[in-house]
Amino acid sequence: VILVLILAVLIMAGWITRRLELMGRELTTGVDRVVRSGEGVHFAWRGPQEVRAFGDQLTALAKTHVEYLRGARAHTLELERSNRYKSEFLANVSHELRTPLNSILLLSKMLAEGPSGLSADQQRQAQVIHEAGRDLRAMIDNILDISRIEAGRVSLNLQALDIREIAEDVIVDIHRRSQEENRPMSLV
Repeated sequence: VILVLILAVLIMAGWITRRLELMGRELTTGVDRVVRSGEGVHFAWRGPQEVRAFGDQLTALAKTHVEYLRGARAHTLELERSNRYKSEFLANVSHELRTPLNSILLLSKMLAEGPSGLSADQQRQAQVIHEAGRDLRAMIDNILDISRIEAGRVSLNLQALDIREIAEDVIVDIHRRSQEENRPMSLV
């Protein structure tokens, strides 16, 4: 009798183990399908009510995950399209800004440097206009560079820089600007 009971327990334990292994494999494959490919999965497990309820909850969770994944993909596509429109807009605007800006730069440089019959103060003002235009052009170029970087269409050219020369230029520029701010400007 004891041997029969031991044999029955061993058979039952083997059956339970195989059933749990099957459920574990089904769970692992189902979760893998949901996570990797965004497929919906249905866990139709038989057995006690707790096991069926657990399978139903996992099925609902997988369905919710798939819905969120679809929404996230749609949102990503919308963001990519919006980014493309932004890049096109920046390219068009920069072209429209550069054309008149180049004329302003050329004329202000000619007025500041050439014999134009302007007073020294007016030539200095033309130089200020020229420098402001150069700064504006640099800002437009920087915006376009950022747009190209975001679009993944940029190439880098590495070159050595003289840090001392850059620092000296910054100091001279700050000194010049501080002197201009302390001096009253006349527009005549």
